[in-house]
Amino acid sequence: MKKLNQFSDLIHLLVAQQLEENKTKETDSKTESIKEKLKEDAEYQKFFKSAMNKFDIKSPKDLKGQKKAEFFDYVDQNYKAKSESNVSEDYKRKKIKPIK
Repeated sequence: MKKLNQFSDLIHLLVAQQLEENKTKETDSKTESIKEKLKEDAEYQKFFKSAMNKFDIKSPKDLKGQKKAEFFDYVDQNYKAKSESNVSEDYKRKKIKPIK
């Protein structure tokens, strides 16, 4: 019976170690995902600010009507996020027209 308890204890220890390794890998993966998202957000903010400079505004609130539409059309047409490429491919494959 003592050997069975030792074996059982060993199994529990190995399972606990494996669970801890999996948590670490999962945490590392989430951390990398967050870092990538923050990088993408920073790139978008940089592009958006350059678009505001191009339109000579300090805020999109400075624009009205057609000029506001032109500004956002410019942003939509010229900024391509890494995550957007997959979406447009899905539209092409399914022949779904994006909402404008």
